Amino acid sequence: MNESDTYLAIIDEGREKQVKKDILRLGKRRFGPADQTNESAIQAITDLDRLERLLDLILDAANGQDLLNTP
Repeated sequence: MNESDTYLAIIDEGREKQVKKDILRLGKRRFGPADQTNESAIQAITDLDRLERLLDLILDAANGQDLLNTP
């Protein structure tokens, strides 16, 4: 079961949701609450690798928009 495409998709979806939640939580502590535009932009990202890069760079970004400019 650990190798099925469905199982892996479910795991990735859960990871994606958690990373988005972490970005928003840490971003709030670093920059203040995200405005609707930035929150929507984060929610629209489906590339898990990019989300993880955003999370890694959150302490180095000057602001939320700078963070969202990360490819």
